[in-house]
Amino acid sequence: MKGVILMCVKELVIKNFGENKWEEILHQSEVPRQIFVPMGDVTDEDTMKVITTACNVLSLSLNQVIDAFGHHWSTVFAPKMYRLYFTGAKSSKEFLSKMDSVHVTMTQRMNGAKPPRFKYEWQNDKTVIMTYSSQRGLIDIAIACIHGVGEYYKEKLQVTKMGGDKIKIVFP
Repeated sequence: MKGVILMCVKELVIKNFGENKWEEILHQSEVPRQIFVPMGDVTDEDTMKVITTACNVLSLSLNQVIDAFGHHWSTVFAPKMYRLYFTGAKSSKEFLSKMDSVHVTMTQRMNGAKPPRFKYEWQNDKTVIMTYSSQRGLIDIAIACIHGVGEYYKEKLQVTKMGGDKIKIVFP
């Protein structure tokens, strides 16, 4: 994965639990100390070690950490890092409809980047079935981020997981 994921986790932990908890997570995870940079590579294994250790250190379930990450990513972190993509869309529907092309555009010059891909099957003008395709199988993080996108645009989205690779989204 790219370092931007752990940059977001670090910011989230420090903001809500303090620098000491972040240091404790890094120490207990036994992930080599490094400065996480957006395009830097971090192994999937190290990323998951940090996330699972965060669950233990913060006394939160994996689902709670995933939901917190999705909220923070989509409402705080990503709007700073990728401001033009967020300000360039007027609604969550418009933003999420561009997510596949955004992932392709953002990562085409990053060696080793393997972003999730999305396909869209519109049921009507308010409902889409989004197919999530990734070797990592992190659909629950995608769902948490989709909820966060709705929060960013101040819209209540109905988001339903439909198996291991499909997400139904009903826009307001």
